Amino acid sequence: MNKAIAVDIGGTKISWALITDDYAILTRRQVMTPATTSDIFTALEVIITEALASYDDILGAGIGVAGMVDNAAGKIVAAPNLALAGEPLKQHLESKFKLAFNVDNDANCAVLGELLSGAGRGYRNFIGLTVGTGLGGGIVIDGRLYRGAKGAAAEFGHMVIDPNGPVCGCGHRGCLETKASGTAIERLAKETVVAKTKSALSRSVGGDPEIITGPMVAKAARAGDTEAVTIMTEVGRWLGLGIGNFINILDPEVVVVGGGVASSLDLVMDPIIESARRIVIDPRSRDIPIVISQLENSAGLLGAAGLIFGLEPS
Repeated sequence: MNKAIAVDIGGTKISWALITDDYAILTRRQVMTPATTSDIFTALEVIITEALASYDDILGAGIGVAGMVDNAAGKIVAAPNLALAGEPLKQHLESKFKLAFNVDNDANCAVLGELLSGAGRGYRNFIGLTVGTGLGGGIVIDGRLYRGAKGAAAEFGHMVIDPNGPVCGCGHRGCLETKASGTAIERLAKETVVAKTKSALSRSVGGDPEIITGPMVAKAARAGDTEAVTIMTEVGRWLGLGIGNFINILDPEVVVVGGGVASSLDLVMDPIIESARRIVIDPRSRDIPIVISQLENSAGLLGAAGLIFGLEPS
């Protein structure tokens, strides 16, 4: 059975797995993402060397990177949270190993994973969103991943929806990811802790806004905390607004939401769907399913393997 090495390089950790051509995960591990370019390269070389020493019939390595990627060249164009900007990653690895490499944006890999083995399977046209620290995404058109002219398509998180809104990591104000992401949840939670010192959320962190995290807010919301529910609902409404706009533009069959925050979005699916439907202009599109990924943190790895196993199904 043929296998692929699948790697997902994020700002915090590098996850990797050995995956078969029927998308079964044989082994999976992760390491912390090093701070320097040379150390990231070294970590990747160790991963690939270990995989090659342990398994036969490895066709190649697919690598998803949190940044803008020139897929054809395998070069990292921009990577705000990684020391890889400008690096010819594919060329470097091919100089070290006699192996096929394919490098792409991590959100593209996640959406490809949904297409091949997740909630997007069986659909020809769909939108995938990855809601984590930021907001990424991918587009599938006629059964194939759409990358755009330069491979930079589907930067959904950087659609400006509030020109006077919070400053985004990209430098602009009011990008969707400032309103609908893990970062947005934390910002709203910190504001709540400061402004509502007697709230349960504030008491839970002793009034210190710097302690609060997105997972803490989600846990409190699941326990019924009013302020936490309000925060999650606001983020859900903004996410639904973005989804409604994407539906108007792309007319998908389904919208799949994944990423680290997705596991908490079941708390606010009603406001997400309500907000999206309110702005969808085609009445036929108001019932387009908006579903939460069941692949959890595996989507990007499965998609990275798909880069090696022949990309999208025909």
